[in-house]
Amino acid sequence: MWEQIENAFQFVLRNIHLGARLEGLFRQDIYELPPDGIRELIINAVVNSSFLQNSNVQVAIFDTRLEITSPGGLMPGVSIDRMKEGFSKIRNRALAHAFVYMNLIESWGSGIPKLMQSMYEYGLQEPEFIDMDIAFRINLFRKIDEKVGGSKNNISVNQASQGTDQASQ
Repeated sequence: MWEQIENAFQFVLRNIHLGARLEGLFRQDIYELPPDGIRELIINAVVNSSFLQNSNVQVAIFDTRLEITSPGGLMPGVSIDRMKEGFSKIRNRALAHAFVYMNLIESWGSGIPKLMQSMYEYGLQEPEFIDMDIAFRINLFRKIDEKVGGSKNNISVNQASQGTDQASQ
């Protein structure tokens, strides 16, 4: 499963813009969206997925946003406002503990506040959190270029493990 997460993460990095800034004599590569936040969202989506549904975690990249959707809505007692403050309630505890052991998770509830801070530091719009009862989606908005279009790249975490990047309209 960690390989699927890594493949989904690499899919996103391949499909977002990479820039650079100079620090003294050295060039530092900078992605348009914070990689640590992307990694956190993919891991959260897997750990909090409802495996009772016939659906997968979906990662989609549009011209204007990165969209990560996890089957299963928010857990009882969890609200979007509480999540932003660091409240966490894990749907799949055994999986979460395995991810802690594998150093994929640092601590419960720290990821969303860190994401909010990194989006602010990147000068980007606050993430959009959407509870759809049967699924939960987080949108990270990209800086909008002058170009016009509606292209979309997407992949499910299961497809990522097979290395099948999929582009659709």
